[in-house]
Amino acid sequence: MRSRALLLGLALIFFAGARAAETSDVISVEDFDGPRLARAIFDETNRVRVQLGLKPFGAEPKLDDAADTQARLGSVFRPPSHTNPFPMIATPLDRVKLTGLQPKLVSENIATLSIYDVPPGVGFYRLKGEASLRDSKTGEPLRHHTYESFAAAVVAAWMNSPGHRANIVSQKLRYLGCSVQPAQSRDEVAMIFAVQVFYTPRGRE
Repeated sequence: MRSRALLLGLALIFFAGARAAETSDVISVEDFDGPRLARAIFDETNRVRVQLGLKPFGAEPKLDDAADTQARLGSVFRPPSHTNPFPMIATPLDRVKLTGLQPKLVSENIATLSIYDVPPGVGFYRLKGEASLRDSKTGEPLRHHTYESFAAAVVAAWMNSPGHRANIVSQKLRYLGCSVQPAQSRDEVAMIFAVQVFYTPRGRE
């Protein structure tokens, strides 16, 4: 019995270690894992809610689909917006309804952040012929975000914006879907466009 408990304990430690390593991997443009980053954003959002004494959002795969529709549009169109000129997917409500869900409440957060983990107040530049950016103070190449650090950065940015924060801390919104897509700034800096879709089904408040 003791050996069985020991094996179970070792398995749990291995799983936790593998999970931590997975979310700590550096984001690569060439090998970008969108579902992994979307999951990290979902987990970070719920971590913040629980820290505030709120019930975590439920997962709903169809909301991920609605978020992905907007992420694909927003990664191309400039500036990104919550609305677009395409019928059936023009608004967050339209995109949720298209998945087959029956919403009572729908809301959406969007953000575009650099793939680089740039400290506050740090400028950057690019040497001719180089793909990466450099720290303007040290001249060293800037590091890419990890999946975990990008999730923390984008959720922190939303929490520092009153309208976006209101969605994250709402007690009327029950479910959350997330998606991300690679993008580029006007000066060709690698970016990531992130989308959160919040939802409460009919009959719930």
